Amino acid sequence: MQLAGEEMKRAGMLKKNTDVNELTKKAFVQLEGVTDEWLQNLTVEKVADGQVTREWLMARYSKFDPRDVFCAACIFDGKP
Repeated sequence: MQLAGEEMKRAGMLKKNTDVNELTKKAFVQLEGVTDEWLQNLTVEKVADGQVTREWLMARYSKFDPRDVFCAACIFDGKP
């Protein structure tokens, strides 16, 4: 959370004077009924050929700056 907060400040998503330590303390919310056990028991449906291709990712992210650390196309190695 700390690193993400600092990067968000750099990107202009947070004000420069935002106290990231204080924000980190407030960022986590405990939701009633949402427990680790509940999450582990969730079933995720898998669809045949449901994954996006490298070409799709590159087309979607081609307009973004490759130096952007949050750019998925920049970190995606193309391996399944």
